Amino acid sequence: MNYFKKVNDNYGHDVGDKCLVAVVKAVSLALREKSDFHARIGGEEFAIIFQSVTTDELEKIISRILQNIRAVRIHGYHSLCLTCSIGSSFITSLESATIKGALKEADLALYEAKNQGRDKWVHKINSV
Repeated sequence: MNYFKKVNDNYGHDVGDKCLVAVVKAVSLALREKSDFHARIGGEEFAIIFQSVTTDELEKIISRILQNIRAVRIHGYHSLCLTCSIGSSFITSLESATIKGALKEADLALYEAKNQGRDKWVHKINSV
């Protein structure tokens, strides 16, 4: 979620908590039911792990996530609009890849998305 600290600072932690719950629900609705996993890893950052996903499938899922989060409305705070920035990477070979390396690639992509103006997705094609 973009600017989560500002939400907490401007609206209070109770509204920030409502935003987190709404974002988790919005992401959950976009994922495939059985094979995908997501969790908050700190602050405004979440990780999503996809098993056996093609680039086309990933693009559709990420588009749904971005749309779902844009559609979130918090009761009593209708002017509060949420967005997110997403960075992703692939592990294409289990022999040479590490989880740490894939997370680093995704993190670099995330910062690139934020630097491009947020509410975007950047995917690192040449991952670990």
